[in-house]
Amino acid sequence: MKRIFACNPVIHLNKDEALNYTQQKDVLSAAEKIYESTKNHVIITCGSDGAFFFDAGTKEMGMIPSVKTTVTDTIGAGDSHFGSVIAALKLGKSLKNAVSVGNLVASKLVSKKGSTLTDKEFAELKLEDF
Repeated sequence: MKRIFACNPVIHLNKDEALNYTQQKDVLSAAEKIYESTKNHVIITCGSDGAFFFDAGTKEMGMIPSVKTTVTDTIGAGDSHFGSVIAALKLGKSLKNAVSVGNLVASKLVSKKGSTLTDKEFAELKLEDF
């Protein structure tokens, strides 16, 4: 892991993964411990509670609430969340806004069967508002 962390990756884990890896009792402590190793953004998804973020540039951190939905299928939720975060960052959004985008996309995905959104479903999210 030291060699991977030396590349300063953005880390995106779910709560169980983060707590188990770091042996911490809460997401804040886990995120801080991971940041010590990577010196880059840390995102920890917390299911229906939302996602915690630690911004490496500003040192801002916090929980972004989830977008309430009826869960039908969780296949692809993490991938859609992280992919959306990375895409939003690439478009110049702050980490906080990027995590909000990820929460919205993942909530839409889990509300339906399958691991992809149609072009129409994606357009309905109105991501340009972020």
